[in-house]
Amino acid sequence: MTLNLLPITWTLSFELYFYVGVAILVAWNRFQASFALIFLAIGIAALNIYFLKNGLYLPDNEARAKASLLVPFYLSPLTLEFIAGFLISDWLDKKPEQCLACWLTGAVVLFTLSYSYQTYLPQTFSGMAGFFHVCERTVLLGGFALCMVVCAMELERRKITPFSYLQKLGDASYSIYLSHLVFLIIVGKLFHKHQSKLEWSQTTWSLIAIVSILAGSRLYFRFYEKPMNALLKKLTQRLLTPSRRLLK
Repeated sequence: MTLNLLPITWTLSFELYFYVGVAILVAWNRFQASFALIFLAIGIAALNIYFLKNGLYLPDNEARAKASLLVPFYLSPLTLEFIAGFLISDWLDKKPEQCLACWLTGAVVLFTLSYSYQTYLPQTFSGMAGFFHVCERTVLLGGFALCMVVCAMELERRKITPFSYLQKLGDASYSIYLSHLVFLIIVGKLFHKHQSKLEWSQTTWSLIAIVSILAGSRLYFRFYEKPMNALLKKLTQRLLTPSRRLLK
């Protein structure tokens, strides 16, 4: 189980990298933080266009690209997703009313392009999930996710929240993030073991994987993560109460 979780945790390094950087910027000057991140994003995007044109994202040049952490980590296009999230949050705080149709159209277009790219264009074995297509992944899937977040926030602002189950899945998003690979491995093993007898379609197996991830993650959140968070919060409050009394 631990080995199955380890491949997922690589994204935590990007989160910590970004959060530390933003904390420094905000502490320095909150007003200038957005401008600093915009210039940083432009620089990272320009460098990755240069890397792409010079073949650093080709399998033959993997060793050269990963000779240091500069290309795969510090200047990774994935950092642009975090920067975009910060900037869109800052923008929505200033201008909460958004054109829902515009963002929804963007989400549909980017989803269609992502599906078409993943399905019909030649790629390495890992597809957009791997290092060699990280630029495309950032633009297409990252852009789609950003559009969906803005749509959800605009619907909430209009007090339109009919998708209560999706909101519950949002609460369990970290559980989904941590456990999805485990469920994919389990379904994959079942596929290799029983597919010759069952002869189910790829769509059927994909649906089984999706339902397993969503249902399993939701149960994990409901019966473990949520109670543990409540317990830790209660313990923290108890530990801090004596300190507060002493300060008074």
